[in-house]
Amino acid sequence: MARPALRDPSRGFEYAIANGYTKLIVVLGHENCGAVNAARSSGDPGTPSLNLLVQRIRDATGKAATLEAAVKQNARASAAYLLANSKVIREAVDGKRVGLVVAYYHLDSGVVERLR
Repeated sequence: MARPALRDPSRGFEYAIANGYTKLIVVLGHENCGAVNAARSSGDPGTPSLNLLVQRIRDATGKAATLEAAVKQNARASAAYLLANSKVIREAVDGKRVGLVVAYYHLDSGVVERLR
């Protein structure tokens, strides 16, 4: 069975942390995110990979009232996933060797709103 190396994006972060290539992880959601918008709709995204992505976003965002709230929740959930599923990332963040920032990018104004 083939397993793409980066099916789980935390593996790339783990490599970068273990080899001293990064001191900061930024999880950035953005205004009008198409993937989150697709997850909020009832339509079928069309491919197995997109279906998986959309389902994960749906699971993360629940019934958020607005697209902006859903994007922010997805960013927070993505950061929580990294911490919960990677000992390397969790220990680096807890030990303050690597920072973890969660933010929301307002495309219209260019403002980046820090969420964590």
